[in-house]
Amino acid sequence: LAVTGDPRDDVLSRGTPSERTERARAAIFSALGLGQTASRIVLFAPTWRDGELDPGLPSAAHWRQIDEYLQSSESLLVLRPHPHSLGDYRSGADSSDRIMLLDSSMLTDVTPILPAVDVLVTDYSSIAFDYSLTGGPILFLAPDEETYTESRGLYEPYREFSGAREVRSWPALLDQLERLDTDGRWATEVRRHTADLATRHFAFHDGRNTERVYSEILRRLKAPQ
Repeated sequence: LAVTGDPRDDVLSRGTPSERTERARAAIFSALGLGQTASRIVLFAPTWRDGELDPGLPSAAHWRQIDEYLQSSESLLVLRPHPHSLGDYRSGADSSDRIMLLDSSMLTDVTPILPAVDVLVTDYSSIAFDYSLTGGPILFLAPDEETYTESRGLYEPYREFSGAREVRSWPALLDQLERLDTDGRWATEVRRHTADLATRHFAFHDGRNTERVYSEILRRLKAPQ
């Protein structure tokens, strides 16, 4: 077994941080059909629930609370649900000019735009591992942790994955988003957990995973059979 790193993640390590962010912001605003703004970008990327209604789907009241937070913080909430769950989230996107759907027809792979994301919100998705390479804060919304763990299983114990800071509701998550801005010590702890995810799950951070995969393929093709 060769440890090479995932070629898909090379884009998260190539160039300087400012270059990666500039490329990613241009890509995400282009995909959304918007002119570039200084707005903070919050990406919500929940896991596919096998056709069941996503328990993290905000209620009408929660959408209003989310919009209030986005307006006051000058943020955008970009929604990246599974393609089969898009319809569940349209009411949110229709309710606010700061809530945007980013489906796979608009952008096939979200990995290249992750450096533009200021905060990632997810539940159990492996996107947290990819995003950890950016060093940005990750918040976890997991209203169905017990049910999901029993039916699907996890990559690792959930408290290790989430840093034991997961919440179960959108009001609690909005409190955490505000806390990132007001509690510097807590924000540092959240970013420290991001760094821990990257350290534990990635052997390489040099943007040369594709090169290693290619070299390994050539080595094996040349090896005696």
